[in-house]
Amino acid sequence: DGNTHNDDGCLSDCRVATCGDGYVWSGREDCDGADATCDTDCDSTGTRACDECRLVDACTPPAEVCNGADDDCNGTCDNGFGCCLGSVTTGTEGTCSFTRTCGGGCILGAADFGPAPTNDTCAGVTRITLGSGGSATLFGSTCAAADDYAPPTSCTTLDGPDVVFSFSLTATKFVVVDTDGSSFDTVLELRGGDTVVGCPGAPSVACNDDRPSATVDTSMVSARLGPGTYYVILDGYNGAAGDFAMHVYTSDPPANDTCGTAIALAPST
Repeated sequence: DGNTHNDDGCLSDCRVATCGDGYVWSGREDCDGADATCDTDCDSTGTRACDECRLVDACTPPAEVCNGADDDCNGTCDNGFGCCLGSVTTGTEGTCSFTRTCGGGCILGAADFGPAPTNDTCAGVTRITLGSGGSATLFGSTCAAADDYAPPTSCTTLDGPDVVFSFSLTATKFVVVDTDGSSFDTVLELRGGDTVVGCPGAPSVACNDDRPSATVDTSMVSARLGPGTYYVILDGYNGAAGDFAMHVYTSDPPANDTCGTAIALAPST
């Protein structure tokens, strides 16, 4: 027919076009043997059946795959898989909030508590500035911290995420640290001494798991400390984590704190 087209009444090999020849006759046939692709109502690519070179039935959606979309038009993203790819869900663990993201293979990822605090390890230790009254109050969270340091086994063998603080003394002081007002079961350890090796190598001075009569198992350590740098490790008991409140109090020892400064008692006093 003067051309080599296969979409008209005469094929390129001069055969008369017929249904079943493997070519779609433009304007006369919808298809030829193979099912045709089509756009579904949910924006996926489906198929329509080809019967005697005519498309029949509606567009059939494809099977669902893990791609973050509703391929099979049933109104649910990635149904049949663990989650919808790229979706983010929220949850809580104890008093800590977290998110989980649906990753490759439509598998829900691990709990994400956010970025780790800067004082998660000794490398980013938070310096405590004692106010004019020799005290300080600090607030924060251990939810995103890692379990880096273990308290002495005599204190507890079950610890959890921890954060690190430090303070310095220029004179002998009586020091009390507590976690009253914290939302989880805390463990406190005080490290330091005359020969400070550094954090976390400084020797343990005091450690406490549960403060007597505390409402949520908060902790308190106290010690008489000489001049030097000391470290406070705020830990969680048995993996516990959450929002904390930590209070540091210092006071001067009494005048007769040592035998060398004993107060002489007069007769009959």
